[in-house]
Amino acid sequence: MAGSRLLSQTARRRRRRPSLIDPYARYVLTWWHEGNRNGLQLYRELTSRGYKGSSKAMYNYLATLRAPQSDAPQSLPLKPRKRKSVPSLPVPLENFSAQRATWLFVCEPEKLDQRQQEELMRIRQASPSAETAYGLAQAFMHMIREHTASQLETWLSSVEASHVPELKSIARGIRQDKAAVVAGLTLPWNNGPMEGHVNRLKLIKRSMYGRAKLPLLRARVLACWPRRSLLARLSLLDSDVPARPHGERMQEGRAGAGTGRA
Repeated sequence: MAGSRLLSQTARRRRRRPSLIDPYARYVLTWWHEGNRNGLQLYRELTSRGYKGSSKAMYNYLATLRAPQSDAPQSLPLKPRKRKSVPSLPVPLENFSAQRATWLFVCEPEKLDQRQQEELMRIRQASPSAETAYGLAQAFMHMIREHTASQLETWLSSVEASHVPELKSIARGIRQDKAAVVAGLTLPWNNGPMEGHVNRLKLIKRSMYGRAKLPLLRARVLACWPRRSLLARLSLLDSDVPARPHGERMQEGRAGAGTGRA
């Protein structure tokens, strides 16, 4: 009877398809029996050894290790034993995108709700590198919010001493243009208004592309700014074109729209 029970269990067991993780099965089993349960760390070790599969396939394989697989025949029924609780692997981490994780890292902790704080804590506990990156990201965001650069050199030294290559690349870029970064952190001005004017100019230009020439473009741009400043006039008007009344410019623009072709 025990043999028939074993045969039926074997028949019911699903046959596992070949997977990209099969060549690394021996390494994973050794890692598992040593008591390791950090799935993210295992995925990094496997990729460094040449593993090309997804993290989901790796987690599915680890799930088979957590399931009880006893093929030994039992002659007498035993009392059900309580399964020893095993810390669950951080499977939800594979649902995070880089964009969401970055937002959680740079957002103020006080503005996160309970669910977002739990997600952030799960990412930070995944590896020491994630915890280091979070601390450095928050330190830099503090300098941006407080408009101070007094801790910038200390921050750069901390990044260079860390083991996060992405942040090291950012630190190298900051050192190459440190004066501009210090100005951006400390000065109250920015290029936002200028970018807004350039954006509006491009929108007007593209809406009439191929249908009119410069006279109509000039008229439309100036019509959008009735209270234009001297700086705007100098940047938009040619120095050799004299200023004329608004009505005359509009008439020229209409004529250009009817006859001009870009």
